[in-house]
Amino acid sequence: MNQDSRGSATFVAIFQPGLHVISTRVFSHCTPGTVANLSRVNRCIQEAAMDYKFRAYNINKRLSRFSNNPKAFRSLQKQTATIISGSFALQFFDRTYYDESDLDLYVHPDSSCLLLGHHLIESEGYLFVPYSWQLESYDNEARRLCDQMHLPLSDIEDSMEFEHAYKIRSVRTVYNFVRTHNPTPGGKRKIQLIVCRSSPMASLMDFHSTCVMNVITYNAAYSLYPFATFELNISLVLNDREPNAPAALRKYSRRGWKSIASDSSLVHYLEPRAFSLDTLRWVCDGRSWTIPLPTDGFSEPLSGKQLSPKAIAHARDPISECGWYLVSADERILVAFRIISTTILRWRYTAGDWEYAERLINFFMAQGRVEHLKVPEGKNWSDCMDVWTWYGLCVRYRFELGD
Repeated sequence: MNQDSRGSATFVAIFQPGLHVISTRVFSHCTPGTVANLSRVNRCIQEAAMDYKFRAYNINKRLSRFSNNPKAFRSLQKQTATIISGSFALQFFDRTYYDESDLDLYVHPDSSCLLLGHHLIESEGYLFVPYSWQLESYDNEARRLCDQMHLPLSDIEDSMEFEHAYKIRSVRTVYNFVRTHNPTPGGKRKIQLIVCRSSPMASLMDFHSTCVMNVITYNAAYSLYPFATFELNISLVLNDREPNAPAALRKYSRRGWKSIASDSSLVHYLEPRAFSLDTLRWVCDGRSWTIPLPTDGFSEPLSGKQLSPKAIAHARDPISECGWYLVSADERILVAFRIISTTILRWRYTAGDWEYAERLINFFMAQGRVEHLKVPEGKNWSDCMDVWTWYGLCVRYRFELGD
């Protein structure tokens, strides 16, 4: 046996079963692409890589820093189509921990904020910390918001609330929750419940740069620009006018990401797969990095008037069916999408395909007419959830009908 053969045999040997400590050290210093390439060498390394990924991407363990019962929390995620994004999602994909980071939850502009807030206070032991314009009682504050959810900016009376909503157009409001008596090491924990103005995906597209365009749903985690973020360690700055952009750019630069200006000529010299410019994208497409998450042991969805049984029955998370474009326009890269919203869709979606969005209109009008026929005279469709049928979008003109 020559020296090269002996070296190869020794390398493979460290991935043998029972040597988790050594193989974990090796994999933890590899990029996701390198882990994938190593797993193709032989069955032994493939099995070691699968075992490593099972442990490295343990969502319940990650969430246990913020939740006493991650499975119950994720069940509520499913019911409300809440997504996790921001620093927590980036750390999940990057296999890193930042003790000072928060958990950012993005919810649709509906009564989901009531359910989630109550869960954090009553089941997780968090305290609601209101801004000056918010009511001290979370229940009263959330109900106030629900009554004014779609109020135009110009009709917001409190000047500080108006300024807050004006600065971040994709967000209606932010609720802060803090827990000091934390059962896990690390002291205080903070959760931000971010109520979106139109949809979580629209808020995600409003982020300062691509390195934080990662989402975690109840059953999967998606990184929209995995090659740029985790192989090249670069981040395309798309919204430097966001109020928090300067501080965020400093933070992620310290953590190892190089910020690329959207109007820089450097963008066009990068590998095309880094940002897939002028290419129609979907969250569930092959350019995203998708990590399926286990859903065993989920508790039954909460009952109540907020969601109909047909809405609860949907297993596909709406964020996975959202789309967008990164468009090269006027020597600058812009995010382009349309919001898809109608009374027969339980959730709101985004689409980068204009033709797709236009073709949906005929379906919405025809099916919506049938649904509204069920509504008795003098009542609103939202009062008839027992007979209403929700629909969910699927890309490529597929539809899912609730049971």
